[in-house]
Amino acid sequence: MPSNFWPTLPIVIPKSPGIALWWDIAFWLFQAVIMTTLLVILRKWALDVDRLRSGKAPVDVDVPADSGQNIGQ
Repeated sequence: MPSNFWPTLPIVIPKSPGIALWWDIAFWLFQAVIMTTLLVILRKWALDVDRLRSGKAPVDVDVPADSGQNIGQ
């Protein structure tokens, strides 16, 4: 039973120096940026849905009073 706390791959690569420390730091920064972006996007979507359901959504499209539906009447 290995005494390592963190799990490792079962493959042992002989004469491998391992990965550099910068890779771990870059990976965690990348993950933090991606997860933060996803959270912000999901929050925006949820707030938009809440606004639509409550009926307080701003109107983005200008609809003319007579859009041609009553032609010939």
